Amino acid sequence: MEDKFFKQLDDQAANAHQLLVAGRVGELTDAMVSGWANFIISLWFRTPTDIDGLGEFVDAFRDSDFSEAKLGMATPEALPDGAYSALQMEAVREAIYDRALNQALVDMNWYSLETDTSRRFMISDWPTHTAQNLPFLGHPNSYIAMPISPRRIFIAAASNTFIYEGLDTPQAFLVDRVNEGIVAHARHFVGYADEGEVPFIKSHFASARRPSVAATIRN
Repeated sequence: MEDKFFKQLDDQAANAHQLLVAGRVGELTDAMVSGWANFIISLWFRTPTDIDGLGEFVDAFRDSDFSEAKLGMATPEALPDGAYSALQMEAVREAIYDRALNQALVDMNWYSLETDTSRRFMISDWPTHTAQNLPFLGHPNSYIAMPISPRRIFIAAASNTFIYEGLDTPQAFLVDRVNEGIVAHARHFVGYADEGEVPFIKSHFASARRPSVAATIRN
């Protein structure tokens, strides 16, 4: 799935990433905006936990009672090799390319903020710092903040007011808050540039309940 599907999303987002890192948001083409939106949404599905969750959902269709309840029909007892993996990939594809979800993200206000503090942004297997109501991006208070380099962060917000408030926030506080959210929601890894961050990581790692879009689909 990583090579066949997610790598294509990464490649499509690469040009947008270069402009965002340079702070040139206004130069993004429609295709770049769409590709970057797809990439951001894909990050909510590609962790081992979420992939496993979708796999469990698809595997449940092996049970005739489950498939009867969900589909109104029983799936065959024996499907061809790879059929369930294909169904899992299709479930991910449908979720990532959900028209309403993508449009909500595209319609948000986008900004690329560079910081000049000594502390740098971290990254993890849950790299987006978000409002608690995700994946419902249509909410007026929804936002996404994601580090795109050690000193620069991408921000998408439903309201420009949120971005203005972010620009007025002391940068040291902003970096600390974003890093805390990224580390607290991590489950598998954290990337950092300074060994002095290790105590902070140990203190906050996996300490917050992480929203799972895959679990939402599965349920």
